[in-house]
Amino acid sequence: MGDFGLSMFEAFDRVKVISLRERTDRRRIMRRELAKVGGSAEFYDAIRPGSEGPFTSRGLYGSFLSHQAIIRDAAWKGESVLIIEDDCNFLPQAKDYHVPPCDVFYGSHAEDADEIVGAHCMGFSAKAAALLDHFLADFLHPDFEGEGKRIRPPIDGAYVWFRHRAHPELTTHFAMLTYQRGSRSDCTPSHTYDRIPVVKELAELARSLRPSPAQR
Repeated sequence: MGDFGLSMFEAFDRVKVISLRERTDRRRIMRRELAKVGGSAEFYDAIRPGSEGPFTSRGLYGSFLSHQAIIRDAAWKGESVLIIEDDCNFLPQAKDYHVPPCDVFYGSHAEDADEIVGAHCMGFSAKAAALLDHFLADFLHPDFEGEGKRIRPPIDGAYVWFRHRAHPELTTHFAMLTYQRGSRSDCTPSHTYDRIPVVKELAELARSLRPSPAQR
């Protein structure tokens, strides 16, 4: 397991950024964001499934499968892992923040957050990754916890269920170090203007100019 108490990027054995291979725009921005806070990470080519699975869209299913694959790799290797999605921006305090000992780390939420939304910066100890590997596999089963074939919540919901329902004994730490950057979503159907040359670039620019939580 990584040596917790170090910086956010040093505290975990692996740091992975989930990104579709063709989204070179997001990868370019992520490299700039990482450089801004002195972090380094490996890109993980996001999974694009052929169906929606037990979710409301192929994008949400692909996001789940991508997180799951990274968790499974960490579990098999007995490693801790920090998972970042490619629409994640870092706040200035992320550069020098020290992660305390914990099993589950939320890098995008304050401790008193009323609702946990988003999984764009999540860390797990080796112990948590091993438990989560089994949980996520069961989560996709048609009869998971008596839910039958009902639609599953996205990956951030799965993480909440994991913590609250399956393993409340795990220690969790919250820190407001990142926020989700405005950009064209790969999890939901795109708008018409996201498919028109020039117009889509202007739309992307408009999204990128949305203020961060610290500026609101």
